[in-house]
Amino acid sequence: IASQIGIDLLKQGFKVRGTTRSKQSADALLKGAYAPYADLVEILQVPDITIEGAFDKAVKGVTAIIHTASPISYTLITWSSTVEIAIAGALSILNSALNHAGPQLQSFVLTSSFAACNDPSAPQPKTFTEDDWNNWAEAKAKSEEFEAMDDEAKAKVLYPASKTVSERAVWSWREERKVRSNSLVVSTKSKSTSVFEKKKRC
Repeated sequence: IASQIGIDLLKQGFKVRGTTRSKQSADALLKGAYAPYADLVEILQVPDITIEGAFDKAVKGVTAIIHTASPISYTLITWSSTVEIAIAGALSILNSALNHAGPQLQSFVLTSSFAACNDPSAPQPKTFTEDDWNNWAEAKAKSEEFEAMDDEAKAKVLYPASKTVSERAVWSWREERKVRSNSLVVSTKSKSTSVFEKKKRC
């Protein structure tokens, strides 16, 4: 998703500063789709997004931040490897933005997920809106039943739990600091969904 956002912005003439855990992982992109826009692209290495200050350099002087990084893998089957990482990564970049971006920063975008709204325990049929949260996933991940699940089932619970809890953490961060912001939380139902839909949540 981040790569596609980047190319869309570059095609519109924006300068893009991206981050990657390993610069080598960005080589194919820089030599491929991003090659025609070499003078507009800067890639910084951020090995661990959860460390406080990890994004301090990346956010300096930017006018908008789009945070897409979040753990997703069927090999991640613990609360600490998914939910805690998602929360820490989101709060880390928010704190960097607040303290180091500068007064020109206008917007912060978090790519959330429909999984943060879609509560499978809700009576059906149901139309989910931005007022809904997936409370089921967090509760299931903390239940005794969760420990008896196989790894794939655990991953399918932890991903929506991580998206729900981390998005809530972002809204709480904003409220606690009373930050004047044009922040926009974007919920994407699938990878093909436009990440520039003008919606607060779902």
